[in-house]
Amino acid sequence: MFDKMMGSYGADVSAIRGNWMSQDVGPANKNLGVINNLTSQGVPLENAVTQTWTAQQAVRYGFTSPSVQVMVGEPGAYTKVETLFTKP
Repeated sequence: MFDKMMGSYGADVSAIRGNWMSQDVGPANKNLGVINNLTSQGVPLENAVTQTWTAQQAVRYGFTSPSVQVMVGEPGAYTKVETLFTKP
């Protein structure tokens, strides 16, 4: 699905937004679960977002500069994180 989106909009894409929220903050929630797992171990949020599935897809298309826009919760127990991935 990600590849189809990029195939359709490719050159018009200026950023990729990750908007992750859930009542389930466990590891089953792919992006938010990764963030909570890593931040519970002391990894800074800004570094944890680079380990998410969305970040891996964004990097494939050159969007390698993430910035956290919104965070709700605390390390290891975030319920919402919004990140914007841009090209350097």
